[in-house]
Amino acid sequence: MNGTIQRALSKLVNEKPEEWDKHLDPVMFGLRTKRHMTTKYSPFFLMFGREARYPTQIPDEYRVDSSVEDILSVEEATEEILKLDEVLQTAISNCKKTQSKYQNKNKGRPTPSFTVGMKVWRMNTRSQQRKGGKLDRNYLGPYTIAAISGKSVDLLDSKGVTIPKINIDHLMVFTEEQPRIPHKLSNASSSEPSTTTTSTVGPPTTTSTCETSTTTSTSEPSTTTSTSETSTTMSTPVSDTNALSSAALGMMHASTASVKSTADPSIIKNVTDAWEGNKTYVLLSKIGPYKIFFQDIYNTAPQRELESEVINAYLTVLVSKFNQDSAEKAFVVDTYEMTWVWKRNKPKIKIDPVFYKYILGVVNEGHHWMLVVIKPGEKRSVFLDPLGESQRRVTQCQDISRFFMRHRGLNASRWACDTLPHPIQQDATSCGAYVLKVCVRA
Repeated sequence: MNGTIQRALSKLVNEKPEEWDKHLDPVMFGLRTKRHMTTKYSPFFLMFGREARYPTQIPDEYRVDSSVEDILSVEEATEEILKLDEVLQTAISNCKKTQSKYQNKNKGRPTPSFTVGMKVWRMNTRSQQRKGGKLDRNYLGPYTIAAISGKSVDLLDSKGVTIPKINIDHLMVFTEEQPRIPHKLSNASSSEPSTTTTSTVGPPTTTSTCETSTTTSTSEPSTTTSTSETSTTMSTPVSDTNALSSAALGMMHASTASVKSTADPSIIKNVTDAWEGNKTYVLLSKIGPYKIFFQDIYNTAPQRELESEVINAYLTVLVSKFNQDSAEKAFVVDTYEMTWVWKRNKPKIKIDPVFYKYILGVVNEGHHWMLVVIKPGEKRSVFLDPLGESQRRVTQCQDISRFFMRHRGLNASRWACDTLPHPIQQDATSCGAYVLKVCVRA
């Protein structure tokens, strides 16, 4: 574990290894709450019988009423604590299986062959021969092999200086770094060139990445292909921008005007470049856990399919601003998690709904976006389908809301579900823009 902590710290300290102590607490929290490959559980879970709550899941204000006092007055072990002994035995069994699987993994591994002209990393032996320097780079380079004699090689650095007689065991093959492309971008539609992510074999060093935050540009209108499992008939997809629905056009015009009036020229240029298909796989912004590439902004253009990454990033910014400006609090559920719950699977998020006025999430069903807003205090939900709300879907939203609340340990009897009046989607690709527009109005 000491080696794991050292490697994690070395990635954070960058060029300031003497400041390692500033990063120790978050590194340890991350390691304690991470699911380990050997035990299949996190250390936190094995200690306390439950997963940790992350800082983003802890509300700024707590509401303590009589119901909380009633719960605390009953002293009894939780179901997870009662099963903890069984979990520990499972963890021990998992450890033995993993150790047996990997104990011979390095046996018989072929030694890499080196040739003249090949680029390699050289082990930083100085860091191992002196006290301190543990967080310095483990490998230096890259270098070019100039000559090979048995297990000894001569290296050339970038300035042409020769470094003689380096043991071949201290070398590692250098591979050119490739830009990291998310899986969803590598499986782009047929109209876009497909890209395959190339894994990089390189030294365990730290590379700082400069990420520009341009969250306002993600609010551009967008599109998502709709499917018709509703009571409303969908019109044929159109090829002319002027034929977009008035709601989608209104949002597009309002967003464009907002960007031009409030954003700096670089944001406008980024949106223009993205809509023209330039710099497709370049990282543009990072909003919470979501990374926005030019490809994502490209998909906010008219008649493009809105990506979940943009919806999640947009709602993250929207809810964050709401929580800053309002005494009431809201929580946004990731689209993947909300769709998971919509299919009646057990919720994975660990939140206490009583702390929030609104819990909202966007569901994707057959490339069609729908909005669900849960109001725990009012025991009701609001459902919106851009193609029109059938009674079956409203009833399904009501059942899903009950299902979600009961798994969070709350009473969900007499739960109601209704909808809001709205124009019906007239095209095939603006359901994503519809649900985001409703969130803004709310």
